[in-house]
Amino acid sequence: LPVGLLLPNAAWTHLLLAFSAFFCLISNGDYFFFYLKGNPKHGASTLSHMGFAILILGILSSGLGKSYITFNPFVQRGLVAGMGEEELLTNAVLIKNEPLHLSGYEATFVKDTIEKQTRTFSIDFEEKESAETFTIHPNVIYTKQFDNITAYNPSIIRGFGRDIFSRISGLPEQEIDLSLSQKLEDSLDYVNYRIPIGDTIYTSSHYLIAEKIEPGGNIRQMDLKADDQSMVVHLTIGKPDLDSLYKVQLGTVLRGNMSYLFTEELNTLNMRFKLSDSLWIPFLSPAELPMAERFISNPNGDLHQFRDYAIKVSALNRNLSHPQYTPEDGDIAVEVTAEISSSQGSVSSPVTALYLIRNSSVFFIDGFDPASNISVRLAHIDPDQSVIHLDIGKWPGESFSVPVQIAEKVPRNDYISLEAIIFPGINMVWFFYKLV
Repeated sequence: LPVGLLLPNAAWTHLLLAFSAFFCLISNGDYFFFYLKGNPKHGASTLSHMGFAILILGILSSGLGKSYITFNPFVQRGLVAGMGEEELLTNAVLIKNEPLHLSGYEATFVKDTIEKQTRTFSIDFEEKESAETFTIHPNVIYTKQFDNITAYNPSIIRGFGRDIFSRISGLPEQEIDLSLSQKLEDSLDYVNYRIPIGDTIYTSSHYLIAEKIEPGGNIRQMDLKADDQSMVVHLTIGKPDLDSLYKVQLGTVLRGNMSYLFTEELNTLNMRFKLSDSLWIPFLSPAELPMAERFISNPNGDLHQFRDYAIKVSALNRNLSHPQYTPEDGDIAVEVTAEISSSQGSVSSPVTALYLIRNSSVFFIDGFDPASNISVRLAHIDPDQSVIHLDIGKWPGESFSVPVQIAEKVPRNDYISLEAIIFPGINMVWFFYKLV
């Protein structure tokens, strides 16, 4: 009866083996403690038999009593193409930062990191009944060319009475062979849009709002150098049939004559975004813009009339605050701040233009106001005449439009397939190894 209760779904052969193991354990235990009086010097073979019986019981308990945590076929069905019914019973698809309710647990795929050829995943678990939390770290190992995965290494959480074994059982195709990521990128149909700052445009399935443009913003994908110029555009994306809004920051860097554009992905809406090189045109040289003038200004501050705008220029400032300037020894640098007012009375946020002499070369970091499309450059300082020269130009149009390339219906790449199994009684297997 105890054997039947321990393994209620076992075949008769398993029950027979379990009964034999119990008999071996009890009979050898009786002999060791009552006949040999617990003397280990004379009971080596007896202890060995007891350990073997415990091993058999551990194998039966963990093998026949194992259960899958990663079990929620109703929610998972149809989530990933090609996932069969058998896989749904043992595997769970975890989308990054989206908790998933499983069999007795809640799991969240938090992050993944790559070091050399090893990619390690962090998945948080919380047991529903006890509120116990733990984190597993399964990993995969890529080939040197990163075109395939050579090993899927498990993560094991050991506990009293049970162990939890977990492994990555699947990844998106482009995450297995990383060369496919570029092929996918090349196959996407990017559509060009121009979004005025503060305005909204509509794509085939979504709408986008250009919240603001941030000259000198931080670029998470790149470490900036002193002479780099960076630009960050803040977008809000929504879908007409959804209430949720999503924030995306698009970055670009100008380094010498090279511009770097960084792709951002919004997996929730199956979209990718990147800026266009033409974003930099209004920022490169105000003098080259279609509507441009040079002004001679008082270094202690001045007021100029440019088209329908009044431009109030501050005094030269040597206490620099420009976000794109990183000082170096030997620099000679000054800046001016321009406040731009329209004929209708609206006043834009101040823009700052910087003049820099470094290693006998002159560099300019221009100020640009997206609300008026006006760019300001501190072009020359004439100490003999005690004047400064300002180049002020305006890009055509009432306000600056951000050139954005957008691809829709992009396959997701932010999920993993996980297999997690509870092995009860497996501690008896480890106990056997220690005993013998």
